[in-house]
Amino acid sequence: MLRDIMAYIATHHPDAAPFIGEDMAWHEASATKAPGYSSVTYTAAQWNVTIAHTMTPESAYEVEARYRSDRIVWQGLVKDGAIIEHKYTSH
Repeated sequence: MLRDIMAYIATHHPDAAPFIGEDMAWHEASATKAPGYSSVTYTAAQWNVTIAHTMTPESAYEVEARYRSDRIVWQGLVKDGAIIEHKYTSH
């Protein structure tokens, strides 16, 4: 899912593409688990990507990708394999 999200960002936002490598080595930085909710934050090449999932019958994941904290921020949803963008900012 991480590669698909980053490929989506690179394809739809050419200003972000130079900061996204094809073979980025992702590492799990933190995880949160609570009743009915879980999230995992991954890091690579100054990117932090948090993928959150509310335990529902739907296969939907809320995603936030940040480059250098707030230089680039992408927010969206991955639902049934489709990536849906909600917000993109670049400074």
